Amino acid sequence: KGLFIIERPDIEKESDCSEEKTLTVVITDVERILGLGDLGVYGMEIPVEKLCLHAACAGIHPDKCLPVSIDVGTDNTTLLKDPFYMGLCQKRDLSQVHDILNDEFMGVITDRTTLIQFEDFGNHNKYCTFNYIQGTASVALAGLLAAQKATGKPLAEQKVLFLGAGEAALGIANLIVMAMMESGVSAEETCKKVWMFDKYGLLVQLGVHHALKYPSTDEQIPKTCVEAVKVVRPSLFSQDVNPTIKAACTAEEASMLTEVYVSLAVVLSSVRHISDKVFLEADKAWTEQLTDEELAQGRLYLLLYNIRELSIYIAVKVMKFLYANNMAFHYPEPADKNHYIRSKVWTYEYESFMPDVYDWPESKIH
Repeated sequence: KGLFIIERPDIEKESDCSEEKTLTVVITDVERILGLGDLGVYGMEIPVEKLCLHAACAGIHPDKCLPVSIDVGTDNTTLLKDPFYMGLCQKRDLSQVHDILNDEFMGVITDRTTLIQFEDFGNHNKYCTFNYIQGTASVALAGLLAAQKATGKPLAEQKVLFLGAGEAALGIANLIVMAMMESGVSAEETCKKVWMFDKYGLLVQLGVHHALKYPSTDEQIPKTCVEAVKVVRPSLFSQDVNPTIKAACTAEEASMLTEVYVSLAVVLSSVRHISDKVFLEADKAWTEQLTDEELAQGRLYLLLYNIRELSIYIAVKVMKFLYANNMAFHYPEPADKNHYIRSKVWTYEYESFMPDVYDWPESKIH
């Protein structure tokens, strides 16, 4: 279930049905669902799934969550030919109609919402908010910080090579650079430690990526990932260049969980803008929870059996950072942030409606 917005409805009128403030909204126009592409209205599962994680893992109240789908049609020809397709049966309208729908919705929902998370919009959309790119970047950095803790080798001494230079890779690179610079490394030095490899080869002419002084002829620039590994010598590649053989989870699973950890503090602190520094603080708190026993097992990511406590711990750390940096707008500031957060989280434990049952003493049976 969710809110489907089609052809400029009277959003103001529709939203008047509830006087309570909606805390968390996940919105999509389902244009680009993961690697599946345009799923039309059936992409509503993504916002629903994300909000289920916010509720189950972070303790955000389900009745304060709203999944939203902006429907301006679909470019999926299979759906357009389906007589039972439930969405707007037309080619996707990416004209001003799309922007108008977004503007009207955002104009209304921002007065009623603490957190708005955009999911799976196309690259050409005008709004840019908390999204899966930040979540993916955060979980990648969390793994690097955990590796730093396990090996004792600072992140600033590592070299990182990205296979791909798309949005997710750039988001991860930016957060890694931020973490390195926070430890005292200059911007110029970080450029010698973070490299990108895309379909055209190793990127060496993007202004900041100038550490390797290649001649201008393209033939001498590494054209394959294996060649780039040999030249750059990144810290995290083995000789057989197989970085996924020991993957603990998929990027999508990790991304979802990181978004959950941040959302609890953001919602309860009434934050207006979620910067990358917020995710950096969440990563630090995440790493603090790794025990020596887990690191000895080769584990860089925490198990999920205690995810609620982990979420609360990270939320407390992030909330302290938000108030210390004047990013929180919920006042008065809670003095005991741990107690405040615990008093606000939703619990799935319900009182039993079964009648009480008592054992009859054996001495009274005969």
